[in-house]
Amino acid sequence: MTLRRTFSFLLVLVLGCGTSRPEGDLPELHPTRGVVTRAGKPVAGGSLRLKAVASADNNLRVTGPVGADGAFELSTTHALSQRKAPGAPAGDYTVNYMPPGETQSVMPVKLSQRVTIKPRPNELALKLDGR
Repeated sequence: MTLRRTFSFLLVLVLGCGTSRPEGDLPELHPTRGVVTRAGKPVAGGSLRLKAVASADNNLRVTGPVGADGAFELSTTHALSQRKAPGAPAGDYTVNYMPPGETQSVMPVKLSQRVTIKPRPNELALKLDGR
C-alpha cells in the first residue's frame, strides 16, 4: 500500500509540473503613441510592428493597431507568457507597417526611418515614403 501511495504522489507531481505556463516578465515600458502618415495625410487603418535593433530578449513583441485617423498606441507582449501591457521598452527599433487588408497578399511596408523609444512618454510621427 505504501508503494502505491508513493507512486500516486509522484505521478501527480510529474503531471502537475507540466501544466504551468512559461514565465516571461515584461521590462519597464514607456507610453508610446503617434500618427502614421503618407504624403502628409494620415493612413486609414492597419497595424505596426516594431523590432528592436539590439535586444537581449527576442520574446518581446511591440505592436499597435492604427486607427482610421492614423493614430496608434503601442503595447508589448511577451511571447512565452503572453503577458501584455501598454507601452514599449526603451531602445532603437525598425518599424513595419501592415496596411489593412483581408488577404495574405498584403505585404508589410518597412519604414526607412528608425525610431527611438526613450524612458518617458513618447510621441512618434511615422511617415510612409509615398508608398
